[in-house]
Amino acid sequence: MVIPIIVYNGNTPCNFANSVKKLFEIFKEIKRYVEDFRKCILDLSVFNPELIKDSPPSAADYCGGHGKLIMMLLALKYSRSPDVLNVLPQIIRISEKIPNGDCDYLKVVLLYLASVINKGFIDQFWKIVAKEHSGGEVYMETIADAFREEERLKREKAEREVAELRKEIKQKEAMIERKDTKLEEEHSKLEQKDTELALKKAELEKKNEYLYRIIKGMLKKGMDQKTIEEITGLGSAEIKQIINSLSF
Repeated sequence: MVIPIIVYNGNTPCNFANSVKKLFEIFKEIKRYVEDFRKCILDLSVFNPELIKDSPPSAADYCGGHGKLIMMLLALKYSRSPDVLNVLPQIIRISEKIPNGDCDYLKVVLLYLASVINKGFIDQFWKIVAKEHSGGEVYMETIADAFREEERLKREKAEREVAELRKEIKQKEAMIERKDTKLEEEHSKLEQKDTELALKKAELEKKNEYLYRIIKGMLKKGMDQKTIEEITGLGSAEIKQIINSLSF
């Protein structure tokens, strides 16, 4: 048997559809084969606090986690509300009614509240803890240590992420540098080819100029086109083109 339970502690009433299936993306073809469970929703935004306050206060009722449940529900309901400061003494008193006490669970609840409440309430929060609980100052130190440890872990994680990011940036920079070097080499090769082509073009122009002078001299000597073709080895069309380009 599966009994889904959702505890909602938003500031506005819960508007979830009472269907587990609607919470998932399911292929249309297999939708009819997927079980759809109804769920129990505890909407703390509309939950009446009096139902918690009127719970039986006897030690027997607080056994078996009843007191812890009330502490948790109160903490969840008011964690993001200014009323948390008014409810905090009640949470502490409930923890003291639990047989043999349960300092560890109260510590968890206080740690949770200190991490999510409005930071403008934090000083008042600690004053109430110190006033309402005999070990309030110890709790403050313990939770402060927990926050410092959390900050240390976050800082170390951030440092690792920055180191990884720097490593990745260096790798990409090295890759870009290699590509730039390759592009420079390709550019240098192209420039070299351009230079070679320019030299060949200049050499060809020089040869053509020399050939033109020779053909011009042959024409001045009265040689006909056919004789010039035989001597130079050029075709008739090429000789005609040269003759047309010459100016006497």
